[in-house]
Amino acid sequence: MLKPNVRYSFHIKDATCFYSDYDNSINIETEDSCELDDGLCVTGISPDTMFTMCRNLLACNDPIQNKIQVRDWHVISSKEMITKLQVFVDKQEAKNGVE
Repeated sequence: MLKPNVRYSFHIKDATCFYSDYDNSINIETEDSCELDDGLCVTGISPDTMFTMCRNLLACNDPIQNKIQVRDWHVISSKEMITKLQVFVDKQEAKNGVE
């Protein structure tokens, strides 16, 4: 795989980000992007890479949750993530015979 020799940097006010497994891409858009079909799309991002990115954001030495102004929806979303991750861990441990 060729490494890029150019670095692009963008400032997109009020950007949102999501992952699409349709084309293994990270998509960065604004509220207006949805209607105008514009934004930034980076393809070739594997689910493993996304999992590692999430781990790095949430469980690194200085996690992102320590840098946000916490609102109720952050707590609700965190509980949802904990539940889904616990199901994942339990399934993998049962599969591997770990208790």
